Amino acid sequence: MVDVVVGHIGTDPTPDTGDLRADLVAGITTLVVGLSETVVGRILPALVADLAADPELARDFQSAFFQPRRDSTAAVLESARLRGDIRSDFDLDFVLDALASPIYYRALFRHLPLDALLAEQSVDSVLLTLTPHENS
Repeated sequence: MVDVVVGHIGTDPTPDTGDLRADLVAGITTLVVGLSETVVGRILPALVADLAADPELARDFQSAFFQPRRDSTAAVLESARLRGDIRSDFDLDFVLDALASPIYYRALFRHLPLDALLAEQSVDSVLLTLTPHENS
């Protein structure tokens, strides 16, 4: 199952072009597309249950899929931080969770659409918290 997820969604989603918003939207869009247009969206609920019940599968999933995707996006956020595009005092793990959580939530519960607008809204919401502080 881990190989299926990796094959359909990928592990290096976020480009680093210097346009943070566009890069994050591109990265999150790979998750939206993977969960809405491939078999991965249909198997996600069962996969989550299996991950909870099988520590070895959970470790494999973390190392093969989850962590590489987070690392890709973290690298882009770090580049933006070094450029001064975003605050330097943010909780990286929270930001990474906040970017993807709405997509996973909708993929699991299927109560609202997984679409490009959701990817943009997720990114824009997070970027609001990363805006550099103004010096008074």
